[in-house]
This record gives sequence, C-alpha cells and structure tokens, in this order.
Amino acid sequence: MLYFGVQIAVAPWYPGHSYVHNVASHLGSDLSPKADVFNRTVQALGVVIAATALAFGAGLRSAGSPWWRIVPLCIAMLTIAVQTFWAAYYPMPDPRHGGHPAFIAGMLLFPPAMFAAMWPYAGRLGRAYFIFTLIHLAVMVPIMSGIVLRETLADAQGVKQRLFTVALFMPFAVGAVILSRRLKRAGA
Repeated sequence: MLYFGVQIAVAPWYPGHSYVHNVASHLGSDLSPKADVFNRTVQALGVVIAATALAFGAGLRSAGSPWWRIVPLCIAMLTIAVQTFWAAYYPMPDPRHGGHPAFIAGMLLFPPAMFAAMWPYAGRLGRAYFIFTLIHLAVMVPIMSGIVLRETLADAQGVKQRLFTVALFMPFAVGAVILSRRLKRAGA
C-alpha cells in the first residue's frame, strides 16, 4: 500500500501526470516537484521489504517449513528490497535507475517462491490466488518486455507497470495473512 499510496499523494504536484501514460518512477524524476518525498518513501519501502523478508523467514521457520521453501523466498524478497531502494536512490533519468538483470530475476522469482512457501498453508482460496498471480505474471512478462502488444500498449506504460507491480506486491500481503493465520493456529 505504501508504494501505491505515495503515488497518489505525490501525483497532484507532478505537472500533467497520468496514471495511464507515466510510470511511477516519473514521480521521483527531476521533473517532479515532490521527487524527494517520492524517492525517500520508496527507499523506506525497500527497508520495510528487507525487514519483511526476515520476518517471513522467521515465521516460516516457526511454522516448520523446510529451508528449500524459505531460502528462495527470502532471497527473492531481499532482491525486491534492493531493487526498490536502488530505483529510488538512482531516480530517473539516471541510467542506473532500472537496476541489474539480477534484480529482475529476483523479482520474477518472488511470486513462484511465495506460492511454493505458502502452498502447504494456503487452503483452496489462497492457492487459487497464487495460481491466478502466476498466470497474471506469465501474461505480464511478455507485455512488459515488448514481445507482445508493443504498439497497442505503447501509450499505456503506466498501466502496464502498475498491473505488473500488483503481481509483485500483492503476494506480500496475501502471504502475510496466510502465514499469520498458520502461526496463530499453531500457537507460535
């Protein structure tokens, strides 16, 4: 919510901002009067995600999950934390803004790793959510990379990015709810 909330808070000060056309990083660029607010908030989000990775690791360990479910999830979450902090530390138009391929690999690993970690605890509805998220991600990757619908969605960069980001950030919340319920039932 912090990621989307800061966009809503800062967008009114960005001249001509469009959620359809502009990616979120435009709000942290040198064209935004509130770039510092946006970038500091996104950096804080990176720190929160890193702490969340550690909390998930501890929670999953308490729930009795094997290491092979915990380690890939925590690595993917920490990669998202670094990418998030990095993107705000090097705001657009800095050429370093987009990060490195390792960040992208970690981001793409996250939903399947969350799915694998939560599978034993998720129940029917949770599993359906994670399957939908994996399908969502499978559809978004070729769209984001420009392999499909390049010209059709050329003017909708903001929509594409936000739809992709939902596939990355919503599993944090869903996984946290599932894990907290599991720990509560277990009395941990």
